[in-house]
Amino acid sequence: MTSVSGRRWAAMPTALVLVGAIAGCTTAEAGRSLPVEEGPTAVDTSSAHPDASDTPEDTVGEWLAAMHPCEVLSDEQLDGIGLDPATATLDDVGVIYACNYRPGPGIRPSVALNLNAHSGLDELNLTNYEPEETQVGSLRALRITDSLDIEFCQFALDLNGEANVSVMVRGIRDGGSTDEPCEMAERVATAVEPLLPR
Repeated sequence: MTSVSGRRWAAMPTALVLVGAIAGCTTAEAGRSLPVEEGPTAVDTSSAHPDASDTPEDTVGEWLAAMHPCEVLSDEQLDGIGLDPATATLDDVGVIYACNYRPGPGIRPSVALNLNAHSGLDELNLTNYEPEETQVGSLRALRITDSLDIEFCQFALDLNGEANVSVMVRGIRDGGSTDEPCEMAERVATAVEPLLPR
């Protein structure tokens, strides 16, 4: 287990699969091509999104690739959402670059925050899913559900048409509807939105 910014997280694969990966929506170059230590200057995610005028040579995708999914939200923000910072686990297997959280060790639901530096919302293959256009803060977003899995909901936020950040919640039952998982996903997405590059 490695300590990052006072938070503990472990790099381990997870059974969670984000819509972008499971639906085959990524291209051959999808995934995280710029490791954190080799990418542009790390983004200070404790404040608002970086000012593009400060780094005109960097694209939104490059900014996103330099971010670490387990460092986007502070411990205080996670506590406020109802997630335990100590449960943070990094998943960077294949095209997935996500941080997974839970309310406590072994407690459902599971929440995944995925950073995709290479695909905007229009590039997602959402066959067999039910996307609905919406907005989170100032960002265009999709609310994605699955009629066959009422415990699943995902909010995907578009970053300048070239990248996206996705919050997926799985494991909440709410009387046969996706209302509760979608409320949780939207809460996390709303906390993340002001911290993202534009």
